[in-house]
This record gives sequence, structure tokens and C-alpha cells, in this order.
Amino acid sequence: MLINLSLVARIKLLKIINHSWQKDIVSQIWREAITLLIPKKGKCRTKSSGYRPISLTSCVAKTMERVINNRMK
Repeated sequence: MLINLSLVARIKLLKIINHSWQKDIVSQIWREAITLLIPKKGKCRTKSSGYRPISLTSCVAKTMERVINNRMK
């Protein structure tokens, strides 16, 4: 979790985000998500409706999105 980063690591992360913002570059890894299908309790596992999709995305990308949203307000 990013909340547990040291002050030095937070400053480095902010520099990376600022560089990405200034150069209009977003890392390909930040744009990717891993989607897992979690079975629903009591539902048929042979049908797609018996699963709940969960998308795992980059914490850095989520943080960058929040920074950009705050800057645009």
C-alpha cells in the first residue's frame, strides 16, 4: 500500500507522477488490469452470471488519477 511509503519514497513517487504529467506519458503497465472471476455463493458455476469480476489495477495509476483530478478542479 502506498500509504505506508516513507517520505523519501513518496517524494520520488510524486516526481514520477509529475514527470508523467508534464511529458504526457502513461506507462503501459499502469494502464493494464488483471481481471479475476470470483464465484458467487449459491450460484451456478457453469454460467457467467455465477461469477463476479474483480479488476486489479496499479496503485500508482490510481494515485496519479487522484492527483490529476485534484489538479483539474
